[in-house]
Amino acid sequence: MPALRQPMHLILVTFGSVFLLPGQYKPANSQFSTRFRLEVRLAHERVAADEPVEISTTLKNISRAPATFAETMDEWDYDFIVTDMSGHAPPRTAYGQRLARAERGGRRIGRTLDPDAEVHRKFDLRSIFVFARGRYCLRALRFVSSEDGKTPSVALSNAACFEVTK
Repeated sequence: MPALRQPMHLILVTFGSVFLLPGQYKPANSQFSTRFRLEVRLAHERVAADEPVEISTTLKNISRAPATFAETMDEWDYDFIVTDMSGHAPPRTAYGQRLARAERGGRRIGRTLDPDAEVHRKFDLRSIFVFARGRYCLRALRFVSSEDGKTPSVALSNAACFEVTK
């Protein structure tokens, strides 16, 4: 898996929402997927400091032909880009640090999605990040196959914002 570029911490603030710009997190030597759409949803937009930050992802084949991608373990297959309102990433847990350093193992299993088919996953971001009180925005990123099968492609999700309260 190609390494992610360091984010530029450039954010666009509009009507109290933060939108992470897609070009900030495009991995080097890759392209954005035209065959897959990735969507992220929050279980709750406000969570207490001791509650899980639950999200779900939906990866959908939006092409007219079957499309393939590889799977390992859920948290290894997705990168989560999280920033506070100042554009700073929260600290990572020990497990989150291992994920960021790509200390991953396991076997990659090929999977094919028919047109309009979807894959759903659920995550608790607290296993990856340590959140202080405040507002955060996130996007998910996942490597998928490209049409030519040679150029790495990424699916980048919508932005979703949440607040951690006392």
